[in-house]
Amino acid sequence: MSKKEKQYLLLLIDKLFDGSIKNRDRDKLFNFFLNNQKNKDWPEALDKDKIEASLFTKIKEEIANTPVKIIPLHKRPVFKWVVAASVLLFVSLGVFFANHNSFGGNASQVTVNSVIEIGAEKASLTLEDGSTVALTGNTFQKPNVVNQEGKLVYQSNSQKNKEVSYNYLTVPRGGEYAVVLADGTQVWLNSDSQLKFPVEFPEGERRVVELVYGEAYFDVSPSTQHNGASFIVVSDNQEVEVLGTEFNVKSYKEESVIKTTLVEGKVQINFQENAYSLEPNQQSILNKETHTVTVNNVDVFHDISWKSGQFSFNNKSLSEIMQVLSRWYDFEVDFKNKKVANEQFVGTLGKHEKIEDILENLKELKVLNSYQFDGKKIIIE
Repeated sequence: MSKKEKQYLLLLIDKLFDGSIKNRDRDKLFNFFLNNQKNKDWPEALDKDKIEASLFTKIKEEIANTPVKIIPLHKRPVFKWVVAASVLLFVSLGVFFANHNSFGGNASQVTVNSVIEIGAEKASLTLEDGSTVALTGNTFQKPNVVNQEGKLVYQSNSQKNKEVSYNYLTVPRGGEYAVVLADGTQVWLNSDSQLKFPVEFPEGERRVVELVYGEAYFDVSPSTQHNGASFIVVSDNQEVEVLGTEFNVKSYKEESVIKTTLVEGKVQINFQENAYSLEPNQQSILNKETHTVTVNNVDVFHDISWKSGQFSFNNKSLSEIMQVLSRWYDFEVDFKNKKVANEQFVGTLGKHEKIEDILENLKELKVLNSYQFDGKKIIIE
């Protein structure tokens, strides 16, 4: 844990207890605890056991003050759902600390054998000559690019070629990867995604990349560092134009919409003859079937949490949730009970939990009656 992370953690804790914390920061704090229970490198100023007890008291206060009846699921440190009759409500304070007796005590570990593995950093790189390099565990290096710790890093070539050549970074189901482009722009690719990008951006021209399919988070190098050249992300028939910002684009082939979520800065969505401007905490939804675009205010945390090791779902059906998980764990799902598929949830799930534990939590919640594995298929009843 870096010094900066420690300071930020202590700041969020102070804000929590003085009541000034915002929902987004509160979610960050609790997700940090959820995913760092085994982290021994805690700030010296933080008594971990003491703060856990204090935070849990805060959790109980929030739950007691919630006007809707809730049934918290706290069986394992996997993901914590809160159910409220027909409305499944997630109280962000109820996402961690499964080991407290107030919520039923410790649960024994359930062992279920399957061939489904947790996702990891893996990808392949298609070079300008058409050859493909597997990046997982590979120390691949060329004069202008090096592969290091789950990230490709390109460097600008002082002797620029007139002809633009392209590389493709392809992340399979069950994988994730990142790349630093030649202009300094950082891109994180989610599972089942492909990015096409130039090895070197032409000087004085628009910097154009293509999200061929899938999901990617962009931290764009400002146009002021590139003689005013804007940055363009093409995805299907949509074009996102930016000057320097952070945003997420989700454009899977099997989904009928393209979602562009702005975190910082400002972007413009160009589609057909129309342009739509986004401000921070706004999301555009392009319907590929009706060819319409809507812009909504959103909590961006739910859309970008995948980049920082969690999946956050806000009023999503179990069918939608399993679709997201299927890409990360690389499995197929078959719902025998369609009613179960439509159950609505809100909650947060750590990306490095076993799929068996996730299913056991749903079973104990009585959301589903049973499940079974058939190779890399999960059958839910």
